[in-house]
Amino acid sequence: MLDRGLSSDVLRYTPAKIVPALINFLSVVVLTRLLVNDQYGEYTVVLTGVSFSLVLVLSWLRQPLLRYFEKYHQTGESSLLVSSLLNTYFLILGIGLLVVSATFFIIQSIEIKWVLFSITGLILVLTRGTFSLVSTLRRAENRAGRYTVLVCANSIAQLCIAAAVIIYTPLGVLGGLLGLVIGSGLISIVELLILYNKGLYKSFVFDISTVKQSASFGLPFIGAQIGGRVLELADNYLLFVISGAAAVGTYAAGYKIFYRVVFMTFSLISLATYPRVVSVFETKGRKEAAKSFETVIRLFILLCVPAAVGLIAIGPDLVQIYVEQEYYDTIVIIPWIVLGSLFYGLGQILTYPIQLEEKTRLLMTALLFSALVNIILNFMLIPELEIQGAAIATFISYIVYTGVIANYSRNIMKFEYQLKLCTKVVGASGAIWILVSSLTQFFGGLLFLASAIPMAILTYTLVLYLLRTDEVNQAVSKASKTIRGTRS
Repeated sequence: MLDRGLSSDVLRYTPAKIVPALINFLSVVVLTRLLVNDQYGEYTVVLTGVSFSLVLVLSWLRQPLLRYFEKYHQTGESSLLVSSLLNTYFLILGIGLLVVSATFFIIQSIEIKWVLFSITGLILVLTRGTFSLVSTLRRAENRAGRYTVLVCANSIAQLCIAAAVIIYTPLGVLGGLLGLVIGSGLISIVELLILYNKGLYKSFVFDISTVKQSASFGLPFIGAQIGGRVLELADNYLLFVISGAAAVGTYAAGYKIFYRVVFMTFSLISLATYPRVVSVFETKGRKEAAKSFETVIRLFILLCVPAAVGLIAIGPDLVQIYVEQEYYDTIVIIPWIVLGSLFYGLGQILTYPIQLEEKTRLLMTALLFSALVNIILNFMLIPELEIQGAAIATFISYIVYTGVIANYSRNIMKFEYQLKLCTKVVGASGAIWILVSSLTQFFGGLLFLASAIPMAILTYTLVLYLLRTDEVNQAVSKASKTIRGTRS
């Protein structure tokens, strides 16, 4: 049975995924109209550097905050952990800013435009990283409402201020970057002041033992993040080298649409459930944490498997509605990308025991090994199958990653794989496939999507109810009691 608290948390965290996703889409539409091609290219290059810098500097600090907050909270030392990690981040970025500034002062041949872009980009690393840490703290506290407000406000503020600076000043790309700095910086400062007033953040507190513990747990996440980026992006670069830019464009059009939909679903589950599992582990021990973890697996199966099957079924129509005809060839990669993303999401969920027991070096090993498999398979398959070969390579490498992680986690913590539930869900998802395939004979375009999605949800729920699935029966029983109570 699903824990009511977990289900409630997932619902409360939902806007924190949907709103930023919509803002990201809107930002592409807005900024490509405000900046010419060359400017938007420069803007993208700087943001790519910011993203990579955050992987190197931030990932080893953010994960320990999630993992250890409950432990420090129980001993009344929350401020020690929060202050030490935040001050470490500020120290690293301060040194980085001095080094970069000194480098540009010594090497004066660099174009002034790129000097300004680089310094602004580094300041953006500071503001975005600070925001990430303070919002992660709210997630560690399991304050879903506060976290959601912060994330949504940050996304909206950055886009609005960046667009306003570009429109009302002659700064162009630099103005857009400054807008991002102002947006994330203002929210970070406000949240830091709140933490300071509540005693959770102290500007001169820096505990070496806390930082060492966090580094031991968190540093392997840098390798894991790099391995994950290679696993996600290697196919694009190898396609470009082997088949050219046109193949990359076709592949990326399908990949971005379908990977992101599945990613949003499983990352929402992770966002809501990880702090709760950590809390159970710290307060009730390994056995209860294993039960809580099994609940998370059940939630993943119930939500992500039908979402993946439904996405495969409606995928061709989705492509024909939202992309130009020249990208229609991307339809051939839909099943591989969706199923690969599903396995990758399962692999991410299965890392919980590894993180709880602080065996994070295993994550780096699994991701780097899977990335190597991905590169080898891409070299083997792309020359013959082009974009389909890249998709198959990604699919297989994600299965390898999940298999390795599952083996590691099962040796660390004993839990059930929920195969009985999985069988029921696959059967119900098959019913979705049959329904949607039948509807394609009668409808097309937006009318098809508008009718297929609600009918698929109802069919899936009905089949699971007939198969006596605990979670669905529990929900139906509760709804029936509510209706009877309303009538009486």
